[in-house]
Amino acid sequence: QTLIDLGSPWHRPLGHSPELSQKEDSVALVSSQTSAGPLVWQLARAGYEFGDGCFNFSYEDGKHEMQVEADRYVPMPTPAVLADREGRTFAAKVLRAAWKRKARELGVNPQLAWDAATSGMLPAGLWAQHGDAGALQRLLEDGVLKEEDLAQRDCQGLTALHWAAASGSAARFNEMAKWLKDDLLIE
Repeated sequence: QTLIDLGSPWHRPLGHSPELSQKEDSVALVSSQTSAGPLVWQLARAGYEFGDGCFNFSYEDGKHEMQVEADRYVPMPTPAVLADREGRTFAAKVLRAAWKRKARELGVNPQLAWDAATSGMLPAGLWAQHGDAGALQRLLEDGVLKEEDLAQRDCQGLTALHWAAASGSAARFNEMAKWLKDDLLIE
């Protein structure tokens, strides 16, 4: 809670920039499951990509490595994803409260916000998916969102522009595109 109160980026992906999310040494949340136990999520660092869509990961202790299929890891997890997947109830409670406040600022349903947060969505993506199309300028002027938030990729590799397009709202998409620089639209 203290880190949130001090302005720590509680909603940002962990590790390197999202463009490096599947590169060597990037942070990822990796699931492993033994035949006798439940699904377990652990933080790991990406090693290298195998040709068959698998990645090599080493765990924080540096002693264990494993080859993981792409659908069994979350690149660039946010604190909410970590808390949810690792069953950290106290951390999840603190983060849920922060997301609830952010949802109110964005004009979005708090339950939708928490569901989005645990899937790795960022606040700008949340607005782009569910917010009021005419509110973006006010949100930027009031500091609720920053222009760089609009281009930030979440742990799914999506920006707010992607989420606006997925929402089916031409108004939100056009509002978002208006604020992005031309070079960000060409990727």
